[in-house]
Amino acid sequence: MFVPRIILLFPITTILVSGISSAVTSSSSSVIRDGSKPSSTYRAAVYEHVPFLPTAETDTREEALEVMAKNLEVYRAQARKAKEQGAQIIVFPEDGIYGWRFSTRKSVLPFLETIPDPKVTTWSPCSDPERYPDTEVQHALSCMAKENGLYVVANMGDLLPCDGKEDTKCPKDRGYQYNTDVAYDPEGTLVAKYHKVNLYFEPQFNRPEPQVVYFDTPFGRFGMLVCFDLLFSTPARPMLKEHNIANIAYPTAWMDALPMLSAIGYHSSFARGTGVNFLAANIHMPSKRLQGSGIYTPKGVKKYYYNNDPNSPGKLLVSTLGVLESNGDVEDMNIQNKHIINPLNRTGQEFYSSLLHDQYKFRMLDGATGNISICHNNLCCSLDYQISEEDGGRSEQELFALGAFDGLHTYHGQYYLQTCNLVKCGNNQDRLSCGHYTFDTNTKFSFLSLTGTFQTEFIYPQVIMVHDRQLRVGDESSWSFKDNILRSEGGLDDPLLAATLLGRYYNLD
Repeated sequence: MFVPRIILLFPITTILVSGISSAVTSSSSSVIRDGSKPSSTYRAAVYEHVPFLPTAETDTREEALEVMAKNLEVYRAQARKAKEQGAQIIVFPEDGIYGWRFSTRKSVLPFLETIPDPKVTTWSPCSDPERYPDTEVQHALSCMAKENGLYVVANMGDLLPCDGKEDTKCPKDRGYQYNTDVAYDPEGTLVAKYHKVNLYFEPQFNRPEPQVVYFDTPFGRFGMLVCFDLLFSTPARPMLKEHNIANIAYPTAWMDALPMLSAIGYHSSFARGTGVNFLAANIHMPSKRLQGSGIYTPKGVKKYYYNNDPNSPGKLLVSTLGVLESNGDVEDMNIQNKHIINPLNRTGQEFYSSLLHDQYKFRMLDGATGNISICHNNLCCSLDYQISEEDGGRSEQELFALGAFDGLHTYHGQYYLQTCNLVKCGNNQDRLSCGHYTFDTNTKFSFLSLTGTFQTEFIYPQVIMVHDRQLRVGDESSWSFKDNILRSEGGLDDPLLAATLLGRYYNLD
């Protein structure tokens, strides 16, 4: 059976839109070809995608192209809609083109393409489709960018053939296989490719040598990360500290892990904590807890989408962001936070409970208002709070606790955390459920102030609320983060699930 190449689905436009063919090396993001003054804002889009998935019997290139063509046709329609709303860049999710149902290297092989190195080769697949064979996906993405005159960032698979005689590390099947982000400029030119470093149960892919990869645009420099990368030091920390990346394009297939690692919660907290614009595009598969995309800034959330209804659709988000020439300039120093924890109101029994497989030390909130603190190893956390009198205050005497954890997290990855967590307990009758997965909360807070004695400046703040069993993140008007204090003066609009200061002590990973 012959399947037409995807190239037939994406006719080449005759209109060329001006843009910068940026390199993965250090070109200037503030130079524009015609010499005009750069804009102070830009329009960004992310698309949360419901993917068409291959079956277990999909094992030929022709069958793989059939699956990928369906997903790429959706991408094409969304890129066009984004352009109609003024977008200059769009980000699509991890695994969105072919899914994730691969348990072996052989099973994903029909979906892979050899992607040229843009640092070595300048190539627009849309303008020169015959230059490299078997590059239908690259052609499709390139034409999306060119036809709509925008930057396109997507996730696909890269196959780099190797010779075992010359390369002693070459896999037995004679090819390196990588989970890969690609970026195309408005002329359809491939300007960057990034291989995911921190794999999450992906036996079909190789782990590459870590690299910081970015591309330059007239509205800023964009670094590239994929999903699990965001939790680790490499390459995220050198991207921020050594390359001054102020914008991050982030395809992901993120599974929510409440209370502090939901997609919209953690991704928005990373933007606030590091002072970057963060464009996060997630897969939409609520039945597997895969949902939550957003456009985030150092000041808060611009737009986000969260819908855990199994029958809900994907979503295109478009928003205007300020151009950032530098990030928040965080310094990962071994210094003691200057905030002094109030030693008062530390009475009451302390207890341990599991939160994401770490043993947190907790103290229960007692009463509608108060100040409590809790310490674990070198970290002390302090909370001032007042529960809203609306609807009679705390609904049905729901249990909340303040928890602290200072230690090495070792479940599904190894990284050092210093974390202060105000959480709604999973069971209102059992304090040992504090930290467990739950959506059930009816308690609103009219005031809260959370801080801790962190030894790292990489502190990611988040507030997660619930409305009609849908997660909500407050915008910059509902709470603030300054001088390492998470604070809500005017109260939160929806019942609280968790308020978190997640400190990443990268030096102890």
